[in-house]
Amino acid sequence: MKSHNMRALATLSAAAALLFASVGGGFAASPLKLDFVAHAAFFSAETKQPKALDPQVFIRDTAAQAATGPQGIKHVDGLRPPLIDQDAKSSMLYNAEDKPLGFDLQTWLSASGSLTITEQGGKTVLEANFKGLRPNAHYSLFENHFDHTPVSFTPIDGTGNTNSFVAQPDGSAKVSITLPDFPTHANAVLLVYHSDGQTHGLERGRIGIDAHHQLIARPENDKRRGGMVEQSKVCGRGVCVRARLRFKRPTAMIHTASHRRVRSACVCFAAIGRKAGHSAASSGNLSRRWSELTGAKSMR
Repeated sequence: MKSHNMRALATLSAAAALLFASVGGGFAASPLKLDFVAHAAFFSAETKQPKALDPQVFIRDTAAQAATGPQGIKHVDGLRPPLIDQDAKSSMLYNAEDKPLGFDLQTWLSASGSLTITEQGGKTVLEANFKGLRPNAHYSLFENHFDHTPVSFTPIDGTGNTNSFVAQPDGSAKVSITLPDFPTHANAVLLVYHSDGQTHGLERGRIGIDAHHQLIARPENDKRRGGMVEQSKVCGRGVCVRARLRFKRPTAMIHTASHRRVRSACVCFAAIGRKAGHSAASSGNLSRRWSELTGAKSMR
């Protein structure tokens, strides 16, 4: 009987590890991979602009009057935001004060990049690759906080010390930055171009004047459901599972000695998820996956 119980507990232990390795697909063992898109296209879609435009840079138009653009950037007479699907790609770009940026719309929109975010040795690390940037130009990575009103921005490293870089002579760049937390759908990774050739620490700079949003990458919703098992073993009370949910990193030690205990663990996982800021659907998914793997009925 004792041997049978130990085998059952070992099975539950393995199930616990599998649970956190499979729910949502975004765990420590599964890097988050994203492609950057043009900020102009992202902004236009998010704000439902009637015509796709870039609110961060400007082209000359003698009929344009001084105004405040769709992202709150004031520009002088003779300038307007470019319509990215209609204006000539050879149109030269300017900042909001009519200072030439030194490149055309095609060059600006041709930049691209990708990123991978992993957990390495207890740290969250972002590795990004870019091409098509302005050679030898200054850039910074910031984090959008879409859950703030208005949307706020912080350096991607949390300090403004390691989030800036200079593009290579061929317009490429490769960066590796330790993050304070794992991004969610409420956040995005933002590439800011500094047209004044300077970085601005904790701030992006003067938007539309010497700082311009160029690329953005936003995780899909529910990419971070679940978490990771730090420890899973048979103990005196049953299967001892030490689990860490990634959002705000709460940690729980859960003992499951029977199906009754397993059902309790389902509720516990979901409760931890809700407390950590996960949606009800995301938290409930933990319970359902645990139930599927152990055969226990979820207590919802």
